[in-house]
Amino acid sequence: MRASRRRREVAVRLALGASRLRIVRQLVIESLVLAISAAVVALPLAWWGLQWVAAGALVTAILTALGFGLVPALRAAGQHPSAALGTSPAGSGGTRAESRGRQALVAGQVALSLGLLATGFQLTSAMESLAEPPGTDPDRLLLASFNLAQLRFSSAESEAFYVALLDRVSRLPGVGAAGLSSRNLGRGWDAFDPANAVRVDPGTGPDGRLLRASASAGGDYFTALGLDLVQGRAFVPADRRETPDVAIVTKRLASRLFGDAAVGRSLRVSTPFPGAMEADIRIVGIVESPVGLSGEEVQAIFFPSSFPSPIQPGTARTLHVRAEGPAAALAPAIRDLVAQLDPPVPILELDTLDQTIRADTLQQRMLARGAAVLGIVALLLASAGLYGVTSYSVAMRWREIAVRMALGARPDRVLSMVFRQALAVAMIGAVLGGLVAIAAGFVIQAEVFGVAGVDVAALGQSAALLTAAMLLASILPAWRAARLDPSAVLRAE
Repeated sequence: MRASRRRREVAVRLALGASRLRIVRQLVIESLVLAISAAVVALPLAWWGLQWVAAGALVTAILTALGFGLVPALRAAGQHPSAALGTSPAGSGGTRAESRGRQALVAGQVALSLGLLATGFQLTSAMESLAEPPGTDPDRLLLASFNLAQLRFSSAESEAFYVALLDRVSRLPGVGAAGLSSRNLGRGWDAFDPANAVRVDPGTGPDGRLLRASASAGGDYFTALGLDLVQGRAFVPADRRETPDVAIVTKRLASRLFGDAAVGRSLRVSTPFPGAMEADIRIVGIVESPVGLSGEEVQAIFFPSSFPSPIQPGTARTLHVRAEGPAAALAPAIRDLVAQLDPPVPILELDTLDQTIRADTLQQRMLARGAAVLGIVALLLASAGLYGVTSYSVAMRWREIAVRMALGARPDRVLSMVFRQALAVAMIGAVLGGLVAIAAGFVIQAEVFGVAGVDVAALGQSAALLTAAMLLASILPAWRAARLDPSAVLRAE
């Protein structure tokens, strides 16, 4: 834009004997001064973050300066002085093809900005939903993890500690239900944990041997998780043997394996590791399927809480406590209770389910928010580009606008004309950006866990923000055009 506005100046310099090399050198140096000045301002911030970003920013600034400074400079220096001096300032904006080229660049910038903005919002929405799993009341479930193997507890000592812990916690005021499991619900049912996986063989059927999530379940574990017993019975003390022979499965797994007649049927399960143990298991109960972070029902199998079990080795357990109110209020009482039972036993983790999931997804949510911030920055840049092109177009049409107003055109008609031209560029970019966002949505759905297709709400919010930004970018040039003094412009011409 600046190079186009200075064509007459360059033409005068050429007419007075300046060499084309000197003209090119001057314009490129001016462009480098602008770009490097901006890079110097950004350099401390980039260096504070990641040092390699600083080098990349400097290289990008120099390449930008050369690319967007050298091309216009070469075009300006290559013009014929007489042709440029014979053109009025208002008519030196280039050909119609050049004008369309500028508008196409702005439309492309708008499209990429909308695509990045909508993608960032969609990722942010998906990551936030991961921190709020459906149906679990995460702020009312407290998780306390233990691993007695670190203290070299024997199997009998481990069982005695966990039995006493479960009994004492269940009688605490404000506790609705408490249960023990080898699986930490805070890690999510969707995540594959080799320590809690078994192969399930229904004997016959199309499924064959399936690798499924498993866990031990002691106390009121299912009540603590909010999973109702659908058929059959819960575990009883007689089920807690060294080698379990009964299991409770989720409704989703039971339906897949045996349809509606799963209770009483037998399975063969084994650990999928070297030295694997196998056991014949009879299904004694069916519970509702827990919902994973992806929103899908989980297929899982539960064993009696024995310490240890050939199918569930080790002495690591997680206490799941359902509170009648905010679960975080129970944390001090549980710490005191553990200290009374056995002071050396450490609590590895003591958080609500909500806190655990938010901590585990912090990095993903920060990256998603970063993408949204980059989208907003790109939108601001696109708005600046639209403002520059609109202002330049208005300046190049001052004579035309002055003639229209001298012939009776009202200021509101001038405003409307400028707005239509600016918004036409913005709408073309918005349509292209919407297509980019939709395509990105399908790619993200295939590659990122927990993202469910195109987020129409995020796309709509991004489009609304884009529309507002484009309107603001067009207001000042339109206002200047409407306040134009026709006599002053025509007299200058």
